[in-house]
Amino acid sequence: MTKEPTVQPQIFDYYNFYVIQNYVFNEPVAVIENSYTYEENGVLYCASATEKGVYCYSYCLNNPLMYTDPSGQSYSPYFDRNGNHLGNDENGWSGKIYITDESTFNNYKTGDNLCSSSILNDINKPKKISEIAISDFAIGKMVTAILGATGYINTNDLYNGSISIYSGSRGGVAYGFNDPLFLSGARGKAEANFRNSGKINVTMNAGSRTEWDTVESLQSFLGIHEFKGHGKLGYDGDGRTAGGQHYKSYQLQFDDKKTFNKLSDEHKREIVTKTINFMYHENRNAYNYHQQNNTWLYQNYKKYMGW
Repeated sequence: MTKEPTVQPQIFDYYNFYVIQNYVFNEPVAVIENSYTYEENGVLYCASATEKGVYCYSYCLNNPLMYTDPSGQSYSPYFDRNGNHLGNDENGWSGKIYITDESTFNNYKTGDNLCSSSILNDINKPKKISEIAISDFAIGKMVTAILGATGYINTNDLYNGSISIYSGSRGGVAYGFNDPLFLSGARGKAEANFRNSGKINVTMNAGSRTEWDTVESLQSFLGIHEFKGHGKLGYDGDGRTAGGQHYKSYQLQFDDKKTFNKLSDEHKREIVTKTINFMYHENRNAYNYHQQNNTWLYQNYKKYMGW
């Protein structure tokens, strides 16, 4: 009797040009490991696939008009003071966001690669985004590029295709870049169907770049909490009134482990404590479930509360 084949999807390593998995007859196939792959929870990823929607066959982060990346390995956020993306180093879309000039960047670029340890020791070493004065336009351009390239926003859904930047207000009217929302002391905010445009206005406070100075912090607080939670899913509420859903926006941040695990302890504490505290007031049943079952979320809450 002939065995019926168990069909497994073909997954190709387009860097090394060989098949990782192929069609087999009810037999496991060993994964061919190489420096560009890793396994997590039984799923094979490319080493460069550190963000959602970015895989080793996604040329130029699916955006060849903005990026050039012949090898597919080199992508990381280095920008000039005008918000233009200069290139990449070995760290991927992770960690601090740096500002430098094109000549300094090119001095340390070999082919498609840049070594961060070399350029960061230069006398004109790149500055962190939190250390340098740059325009609202440049901040908006950089943040939009980072979140768009890593799949944490869809620019087609954004008002004028960009993150807005709030710098202050005059007479109660917000000013900055791209018609920002009024923030007062808030770090960020989102409003769906802004001015009946059918688009989402996601506004970042210009001063927040001193706190949200990493790729992960922008992904978590602006991409997940504001754009997805408030803008796309409508998870709104004041965190104190029953029936609200603000806690869900924070829970989305906690659930996205690729970003959450790389946040500062201060940011992790904020996300976890606000998730549980807002949940207690907005959805007592959900709170009781987490408390009674001592879920991973609630365990983290107790840790950050010092219990």
